[in-house]
Amino acid sequence: MGLSAATATSVAAFAGLAASVSFLGAGVLQKAPPARGSVSQVVVAVDPPRPLVMGEGYVGGVVRYDAAYGGTVSKVPNPYLWQVHVYNGCGPNESITPYIEFAPVSSYYTDFLYTDTQLGASPESAALTPHWSGAPSWGSSSKLSGFAAIGWNAKFDKDAKRFANGLPIFGAYGKWAPAYDPRLDSTRSGGSGAHRVNDPDTWEWTDNPALFAGTYAYGYYQNDEPVMGMALADEAVDWVAVADWANVCEDNGWTIFGRVFEPGDANQRWANLVDICIAGGGQPIPGAQLSFHYWAPRISLGTITEKALAEGTRRITAMKGNAARINAIVPKFTDPGSNFEQVAAEEVIATTLVVEDGEKKTEEFPFNLVKDVNQASQLAMYRI
Repeated sequence: MGLSAATATSVAAFAGLAASVSFLGAGVLQKAPPARGSVSQVVVAVDPPRPLVMGEGYVGGVVRYDAAYGGTVSKVPNPYLWQVHVYNGCGPNESITPYIEFAPVSSYYTDFLYTDTQLGASPESAALTPHWSGAPSWGSSSKLSGFAAIGWNAKFDKDAKRFANGLPIFGAYGKWAPAYDPRLDSTRSGGSGAHRVNDPDTWEWTDNPALFAGTYAYGYYQNDEPVMGMALADEAVDWVAVADWANVCEDNGWTIFGRVFEPGDANQRWANLVDICIAGGGQPIPGAQLSFHYWAPRISLGTITEKALAEGTRRITAMKGNAARINAIVPKFTDPGSNFEQVAAEEVIATTLVVEDGEKKTEEFPFNLVKDVNQASQLAMYRI
């Protein structure tokens, strides 16, 4: 049995990894994550959650303010609408562009719809401002620091020239949250650059799943307070593994896109981390340090024989038995060509296993934070 250079350098290290896997339990390693629903959905809630959006793509917002106002104008009562949608709660973003009906805002809405955008600096220099003044309880102090957001200001007229059927679908396309890259940190062994884990202003936009896994484990902070992620200490994250894994993701062309939400309990944050890892073909391994196991070409360091094992009863399960294992997966991914909805890709089949098992056994697996069909198919084959 060959040991991976990415996960172990000795039999002792392998034993430690096995202990960590045992702690996790087979259910965490094998069970498919729940589908997260549509990333394009607009979220309306009494106690709105904070989103973390990773990668590049289209998302619906989380409504933080919604009010009609303006008295009566041209016989239309309260003709103005001011809505503020938050898109990412871990700014600043690289970019954000208002979209209507899944496309950039067209001139069709000129004089009837205005937008104001912010990237999510912390602190923000000013609040989003409606084109038509007078939105109740909204003023210069209504800042949303740290949130990438858009203010949507619409005007309704008695002839219903633009909004006869109600408001269109609002959304945004952007390059979203930044992440820390240990490879770009000159204070770390092998690193070179200005990134510093305790200074989010040095972080940059990326769509690398491994970097988001490490950053989410460390956490996002504003005013020295954690706002997203697991808030682990710097030394509690295996940044060497993160750096190595990030290189593998880049070599494979694997990226991440999608969103997760907080607040939530520790189980919710762990589920978020697991989903992030899945996008890069990995999984978190708890221990004295939170490390990561990931799929990559392996270099055999040697062979473990019976002579290398301790005396007494020995038992190891290398993989699922034939009765329990699946040999085909229908991967689901977020398809940009389908308005960023989750769709099923072509079934991935391990034909050799089908022959061995005597039948095809299929499961559906949602790659919630993957937007490339080829990546989803590659990850599905790795899982088989």
